[in-house]
Amino acid sequence: MHIDKLEILRIASNDLANIEYKNVFRLVNELGLSNMISFNLPAGVYIFRLRPSIEKPFTQQTEISFNPKSNMFGRANKPNQPMFYGSFATPEMQSPVLTNTAEIIHVLTNGNHIIKGDSVEFTIGKWRLEKPLSVVPMIFNEKHLLKNEIFRPLYENYMKANKINPRNREIINFIAQEFAKTNIKSHLEYKITAAFTNLMFKNYVDKIEAIIYPSVRADGEGFNIALTPNFVSKYLKLHSVSTIRMYFKDGLGALDYEKITEKINNDGSFQLTPITEPGVTKGRDWCLGEIDRLNKK
Repeated sequence: MHIDKLEILRIASNDLANIEYKNVFRLVNELGLSNMISFNLPAGVYIFRLRPSIEKPFTQQTEISFNPKSNMFGRANKPNQPMFYGSFATPEMQSPVLTNTAEIIHVLTNGNHIIKGDSVEFTIGKWRLEKPLSVVPMIFNEKHLLKNEIFRPLYENYMKANKINPRNREIINFIAQEFAKTNIKSHLEYKITAAFTNLMFKNYVDKIEAIIYPSVRADGEGFNIALTPNFVSKYLKLHSVSTIRMYFKDGLGALDYEKITEKINNDGSFQLTPITEPGVTKGRDWCLGEIDRLNKK
């Protein structure tokens, strides 16, 4: 009796804790997805990556780049596979800082991190894409395309290219749904998307080692990017570093910029200085007052 590999994955998706990653990868590989397309992010695009700077201030580029010691699944990585995650800015998209913040808050919450007091500090690395970057787009979730139309032409082109291949359309819609999965309770629920990403990188080694997908935490209004460390060193240059503090109250938050530098030394070190420009930094009282104002709406 022949059992469709896609149906097996659909069933497995509901309980990925009980299937080994190597078996998930094998199933994804055996789906036989073909005619995958890529597109280029143009040079000059800025990619933003946030790190919670809770224990000490960061002073080195390596501290705000990819995590070299990740032992968990991510949306685009398996354990012990370093990956650079960030958000990028294009017209008509949510601020990448807000997108990053939403993602980081989710990570902190899932990691049972207790935020002391009424705020937490984040360090933002603003990275410039130095040359066009070929990426695999996983932007085919219909709900998120309704939120942000910028990638709809790419989606429509893919569907037209596979007009006589309904199997490809079915597979890619399933994978896109996995990337758009919400209510994640365990890092093990990322096994399918991690396997798909690794299959793409294996098939296009040294050519495509970056993938973009909608930010679930920003409800599809922002987009994330994941790059291998190999591609970070080839394509990205750290442009500036800043810190923001997010204040919390009654389930709402407000951001306040505090420090910044655009001087990155040749050894990757930097020194942040307080922002003194009027109107840029607001302070704790203003942020908490703004939250009160939002609560009254």
